[in-house]
Amino acid sequence: ADRLVVMNSGRIEQVGTPTELYDRPQTLFVAGFIGSPPMNLIDVSALPAQDVARIEKVAPGVRTIGIRPDTLALAPGFASLAIPATVALVEPVGAESHLHLRWTGGMLTAQMHGRPGLTDGQQITLYADLAALHPFDGSGRRIATRA
Repeated sequence: ADRLVVMNSGRIEQVGTPTELYDRPQTLFVAGFIGSPPMNLIDVSALPAQDVARIEKVAPGVRTIGIRPDTLALAPGFASLAIPATVALVEPVGAESHLHLRWTGGMLTAQMHGRPGLTDGQQITLYADLAALHPFDGSGRRIATRA
């Protein structure tokens, strides 16, 4: 399809190309609906205060951030959040692995190429690039970010 319509309880949530829906979901519903594995949705109150302040600088009013599993990394980037986590399960899926992780805010899924060499119960730190975050306000709508 050239364009998709995502509906929720008979209401149109977003209309766009598959790429637009994946790259810029306009609501939390679309963010969680499009993508496999689905986007991680994190209440910012579960993050350290300094990370919330950094996110607020580019997305004032943010209440939830979305992080695509394929944008989480095991090595820090220039401007990234650090998320300490415990590996709950390493799931090999073809040429990649899905890491199911516990952290203070609940569960996360990370998608890694190949076999990352991690074991269940191992303590790791995941990194999320600030530029790859999807910010949403208290109503579940996407927030326009400042440059």
